[in-house]
Amino acid sequence: MRRMRVLIAATALSLMLAGCSLLPSRLDAPLATGLAEYVEHFDLTGRISVRNNERGEFGNLRWIRTAQDEYITLFSPLGQTLAEISRAQGQEAVLRSGNEIRRAASLEILVREILGAEVPIADLAFWIQGKSTLQAEIAARDSSGRPERLSYADWQVSIEDYRGIGAAVVAGRISAVKGDTKVKVIIDEWKALP
Repeated sequence: MRRMRVLIAATALSLMLAGCSLLPSRLDAPLATGLAEYVEHFDLTGRISVRNNERGEFGNLRWIRTAQDEYITLFSPLGQTLAEISRAQGQEAVLRSGNEIRRAASLEILVREILGAEVPIADLAFWIQGKSTLQAEIAARDSSGRPERLSYADWQVSIEDYRGIGAAVVAGRISAVKGDTKVKVIIDEWKALP
């Protein structure tokens, strides 16, 4: 009788473990352990919404960051190119919108001109990957230790829907609020670049 119970228990355990291995998983090892490294160069496609007081802008976003260049293209919800912002290493940032060309010291200045509000571009690159700078105060973490809510330079940031993509971890959605400014980014596609 004891032998039969052991055999039934072993069979049940085997079936349970086999069933777990068949369950689909969004998580790969780096996501599960929260130890993924920050990827500096990437190609991101998504959607962005920026609201400042009564002014609101939204549309689609393509953001490419390589070792030499950075490109941010903003599209209308219907796919029409609204603005292209680029910066080559060591040079001024350039905005092309219709027939207009403007230059500035940083991408952030030109993004602010187009969207009418401050958007922390350099910080977003970190937040999208669930990383924070050393100065950020992390208010909440998920079960894998990744930031879910943090405060940095008066920004209150929520990071949601992490997923593993290759060796990287990427958020599905970022919401950042600073005073009357609200920035939301939804990441549809993301890939690491060399």
